[in-house]
Amino acid sequence: MLPRMFVILKHIFVRFSRHIQIGKSLDQVCANTLVLFPRMPNCLCCGICALVAFKAQKPVSENTDTLQDRIHHLALMSE
Repeated sequence: MLPRMFVILKHIFVRFSRHIQIGKSLDQVCANTLVLFPRMPNCLCCGICALVAFKAQKPVSENTDTLQDRIHHLALMSE
């Protein structure tokens, strides 16, 4: 039973090796990556946080106006 579990885990790691990392910092991995035993300097984690971390994609901002566009729009509104 135990060797079969290792074979299954090996297939999972081989298949998703780009999205599963071991012992890396979240700054060093790409988005949508599961990190086992994450390295977090200056942070004492306990429980599941010390074992697993996930780096998600950054949400795309719906508001693409720049600060300069907003200032220009406010200036036009005040006239």
